[in-house]
This record gives sequence, C-alpha cells and structure tokens, in this order.
Amino acid sequence: MPSYKVTNSLGKLYKKRGRVSRAILEEMKELIWKNCVLCGRCYCPFGIDIPDMLSFARSILRSQG
Repeated sequence: MPSYKVTNSLGKLYKKRGRVSRAILEEMKELIWKNCVLCGRCYCPFGIDIPDMLSFARSILRSQG
C-alpha cells in the first residue's frame, strides 16, 4: 500500500529527525523500491502526491549510499 510506504520511510526519518541507523535505511530501501514504478496511479483522498513523496524518499536514500 503506497501510504504505508510513505509513513514507514519518510515518517520514520521525520520522527527520528534523520537520526536512523544503517539497518533502518536498508529496511527503507527494500520498502521504497519494492513494487513501485512511480506511475502515479495510487490515490490519496487528501490529495497528497504519494509518488512525489516516494521519489523524495528515494533521493534521500540515494544520498546516504
């Protein structure tokens, strides 16, 4: 579920203020890239752009190696 991916990636980074271990980053990597091609077909009733948020999370993980 796309919202699960966002809350368990960007949500964790936000709650911990970016202070996460390498193991948590590895878990996020698996979660963010698994079964998502950022096609934009997922729907949020509140108008949140989920593919954009996943793309942002991917860029954060890329910057951390």
